[in-house]
Amino acid sequence: SPFHGEGHRKIWARLRVEGVRTSRRRALRLMRENDLLAPSRTGAPKGPRNHDGTIIPDAIDIMWGTDMTS
Repeated sequence: SPFHGEGHRKIWARLRVEGVRTSRRRALRLMRENDLLAPSRTGAPKGPRNHDGTIIPDAIDIMWGTDMTS
């Protein structure tokens, strides 16, 4: 197929230029069923969270902060 490795939105736009009127969701479904979708990125691996989710200080009037690297 000449469409292998391209995303469904690009294919949907190409079909519209050719005069084929279809929905974007149908193009996505057909490409997914036939394994024609482009590979997608999975994102950066995330390490363990250093923050337990609580923001309550141990005592009154104590200055505290957080490390914004995680």
